[in-house]
Amino acid sequence: MEILQPNLKERLEREINKDAKSRFTWVQFHAVGSTSEMEGTSLEELELNNFEPSERSWECGLYSEFPQEVCIRLNFRAEIAHVILMAKEDRFIPECEIHIGDGISGSFVDAEYRIGGVGEQITNTPNQINTFGIGSYIKIVFTRQPSKTIKNPGGQVGLSLLRVWGQPLGYNKGLTNEAHPLQGQTETVDKVLIEMGIPLNNIKWTNEDPENYSYAPVDEDTRVTLIDMEKLKDKAHQTEDYEMLHQLTRDLKIVYDLGNEILNLKRDLEFASAKEDFNKAIEIRNRLKQLEQERDRYDALYETSRYEDMIVMARPTSAQRRLAKKLEDEERARLEALRRQKEREAEEERLRRLREEEEKERLRKEEEDRKRRQNTTMKTVKKTRFNTVKQTKTVEVARDPLEYNEGDDDIDPYLNPKLIEAGGKVIDLENSVLKRALHSGTLLVTGVKLWSALHSESWRHRDAATRAFLEYIQAPMKPKYFGKTKKLFRAAIDVAREACLDKLPQIYHTGLDILKTALNEPICGEDVKPKEINLAIKSFVPNLIQKISELNYKVKDQSMIALVKLFEQHHANIGILIDNLMDITEKDPLPDKAPWRIIRARLDILEILLQEFGINEDVWDWAIVYEKLVIPSFFNQSRDVRESAKAVATELYRIIGKPIRDITNEVTNMKPSLLTSLNQNFDAEDDLKGGKYYQGSDLNQIAEVDEVPENADNN
Repeated sequence: MEILQPNLKERLEREINKDAKSRFTWVQFHAVGSTSEMEGTSLEELELNNFEPSERSWECGLYSEFPQEVCIRLNFRAEIAHVILMAKEDRFIPECEIHIGDGISGSFVDAEYRIGGVGEQITNTPNQINTFGIGSYIKIVFTRQPSKTIKNPGGQVGLSLLRVWGQPLGYNKGLTNEAHPLQGQTETVDKVLIEMGIPLNNIKWTNEDPENYSYAPVDEDTRVTLIDMEKLKDKAHQTEDYEMLHQLTRDLKIVYDLGNEILNLKRDLEFASAKEDFNKAIEIRNRLKQLEQERDRYDALYETSRYEDMIVMARPTSAQRRLAKKLEDEERARLEALRRQKEREAEEERLRRLREEEEKERLRKEEEDRKRRQNTTMKTVKKTRFNTVKQTKTVEVARDPLEYNEGDDDIDPYLNPKLIEAGGKVIDLENSVLKRALHSGTLLVTGVKLWSALHSESWRHRDAATRAFLEYIQAPMKPKYFGKTKKLFRAAIDVAREACLDKLPQIYHTGLDILKTALNEPICGEDVKPKEINLAIKSFVPNLIQKISELNYKVKDQSMIALVKLFEQHHANIGILIDNLMDITEKDPLPDKAPWRIIRARLDILEILLQEFGINEDVWDWAIVYEKLVIPSFFNQSRDVRESAKAVATELYRIIGKPIRDITNEVTNMKPSLLTSLNQNFDAEDDLKGGKYYQGSDLNQIAEVDEVPENADNN
């Protein structure tokens, strides 16, 4: 039997003891924060102490800027060996960096971080990233954004699993503080003199014994710090680390001065408290806190035993362990129930799709049989056989646009989540309706599913379709529409028109938002002609006028604002609005007999039109509008209609002037009180504006009055 050499034997024993003290385990952690977070996901889902991936775990926000960061805090300071990451489905991580941070306590922002490892191409399978470092915080930095796909249009990254393998430091590691004598030990500090109160600075010492600090006039916490720093100084002597020795020698004196001052202040605090001099006690207490914080920084710098005690967490009690186990069991049961529910839903979905495929296959065979019976001649049969391969390839490449097209590919990421939330199945429209949308080009932009949902009998499907399309046109534009936005503009106008015809207020409001977005850049690009913009505006004006005449004040206000915004467009023709306001004068009942809501809505619109845009005589004739719409409204039975007509007449008088007064005074059968009120309003405008409203010969009369000599007879 071979006998081991003494030094080799001792080395093996040290390695065995080292392994015995190793406590590598899965380190628990808590979520601290992230740069962004997708709605419905949470970073705290990663805290569960199991290896089952979570679908509700963290995802970065939609259209976030990279790099993205995630920070966690370990339950105790640990030596980290490796980190296991697993990405979510369709949220793969191209590259990430593992940063390890260390600090005393407090915010993770104050910790110092360094790179401990790098990971690449992390998919939905667990990926182990080897790291090296000691710390209390881990920050994962996602440096690059993944490529945007149909299933990941926003270029997001997500984590479904995060585990940390490390060795806790502190009471779990079993650290012990042993006294290491310095070299020589030829001279020691006189303990008797120190006990008598002589300051250490007045004693000349060269080679100190760490035991001397046991009698130094410092507080107990500083004494522990000094002894640990002295041991580090001994190790630096052994390794000939003179830079470390230089720093330790300087810091030992600083820490000793701090401890001496802390001890003296504690004594002064006792005296001040005994004398009930509380103002001085407050000053001493604040100074003590400041000195102790400064001393704790040296504990953190040299990682003394006091620092280990500060950062280590207390051992959990039996009740806490039982509660944690109970919570884990409940979470495990919940996840199991959720898994079974998903499996059941997936099975039901599979059976439903199977039935749909069988039904489609049956219909396809019936259609083929019908066509085969129609083709009875031999020539047709031969031609069909000859072109069988070519026709089969064509069917595989080109899809029927009435069933699925490129619009579905673009809008599905926005529409599908909202349809799932709404529930139910969207019934396909008839081919005649889809063909009309296909002929106008709208179907190739919106897709079959969104157009069918927009015409669904369920208001939830209609609401989901409008919100999905609004989100689609507000997102960054697809490259295929750059410089060619006419098709997208027409589709947006069609969707907005359908939404504005809906009776549900929230769908109507979404339709107005779609219309507003469509009439602005980038949807309304340079290739959209002014004529097409006016045609689009013209199709919305009658519906908006009707909504303004309703009793729902919220819908009325929204419609009025939208109507004004329409004609603020650069190419909008105000004559379109005037024609729609005057249509009531060409059919029964006329304005004097019309329902008060209808005629008052038109008068309110006309008043706001005059305030916002004034009068453009090249586009519309104010005299015709005043004679056919405003004057007959003076004879309406509703007082509200007559007041609105007075407001319009006053606004016209402010712009036009005296011709409005002349036309009004020539009206027969008008109530004297109403005529008097109108003239008072006109006079008030004259007082505000001066002689602006004198026109024609009246100005000459004013000039003649000004030229009368001063010595003329006043009588």
